[in-house]
Amino acid sequence: MSSRSNPGDRCLTGRTSRCDRAGFGGALLAAGAAITLLSAWGWRRGEGWVWWSLAVAAVAGFVPAVTAHGAIGYLDLWHLAPVFAGAALTAVALALSRPYLCAR
Repeated sequence: MSSRSNPGDRCLTGRTSRCDRAGFGGALLAAGAAITLLSAWGWRRGEGWVWWSLAVAAVAGFVPAVTAHGAIGYLDLWHLAPVFAGAALTAVALALSRPYLCAR
């Protein structure tokens, strides 16, 4: 076995916070790009699939964030405020866009 360590092993040796944030940042950028592209080219009257895609993506993003924090007992309102604000803004955006995107 080589004496040189694998850079990925650093995530397992006490630097998980940095690796978790890098992974989260990458996932956040990918989700943002996907939602931007979907909104830019799919946003047309009667395209209900766009509304449902955005709604499912919102649930898939916000519910696990709150659930994970609840599971570990980290329920500091100041820490979770961005999640709740994002969920509220997303709910308003979905409510306002539904009549247009889901029109028949």
